[in-house]
Amino acid sequence: MARKISALMLDLSGTVHVDDCLLPGVKEALALLTDSSVPVQFVTNNSKDSMGSLVDKLGKAGLKVQTDSVFTSLTAAHDLVTRDQLRPLLLLEDSAAQQFSGLAMDSPNCVLVGLSPSSFHYEKLNQAFQLVVGGARLVAVNKSRYYKRGSELALGTGAFVAGLEFSGDCQAEVVGKPSKTFFDLAVARYGGVPAGEVLMVGDDVRDDVIGSSVEVTEEYPGNRWMLQGPSRQGCRGAWSGLASTGRGMRTSLMLSLTLCSTACWIWPSMWWPGLCRS
Repeated sequence: MARKISALMLDLSGTVHVDDCLLPGVKEALALLTDSSVPVQFVTNNSKDSMGSLVDKLGKAGLKVQTDSVFTSLTAAHDLVTRDQLRPLLLLEDSAAQQFSGLAMDSPNCVLVGLSPSSFHYEKLNQAFQLVVGGARLVAVNKSRYYKRGSELALGTGAFVAGLEFSGDCQAEVVGKPSKTFFDLAVARYGGVPAGEVLMVGDDVRDDVIGSSVEVTEEYPGNRWMLQGPSRQGCRGAWSGLASTGRGMRTSLMLSLTLCSTACWIWPSMWWPGLCRS
């Protein structure tokens, strides 16, 4: 029996683009969704770029999007820091740090960690460690294990957050995917669309699929999870399915040998069969 899908949440890196290049079929697929009045929201754990620079990057890649159609883990982090009146030590790249300009940062009482290669050296990490063992809150913009960079996978934020957790004997607060808070906030932005009618599409089993779901059920005979982890060429095999969750969100993961280069064209035909042209 067909299930109603009223809105789409779409991961960016590895699903829509890799670095500055859109993946094949993305623009065509999004055009079909627009023609069918299906609202699309881009949800991303990108913690290297401010909202403005991220939108600019997508524009240079050939995809014009509005800032209100993008929800990032940096946005969720900013909301947390503002709400709790935190004074963060930022482990962020300069572009991402712009999103926190104007906030008090003297005498830090929290450490905010995003993907920041320029910050991941002993002196900076030790400064963060000293704050954490002194009682500062450890906030992770995300705990991504890796991300797609060119033709390879690169080490993600999670490895450095885990190091601070281990040495500081604490648990980080994660504000990005796969946290429940992130997905709840993202669904709320649809303005009344039931969570059970929102489809999540991404390239990461944990952050996108399991992150937005509690119980995963297979819908198509012959499909199976590929949980062995990434190979040097990317994720092995292809999987597509639908999850029904206690939170109500349904989730689809599309993986291919080229990390979604074909999936981005496949998913409209799978969930909205009438959208695709023969």
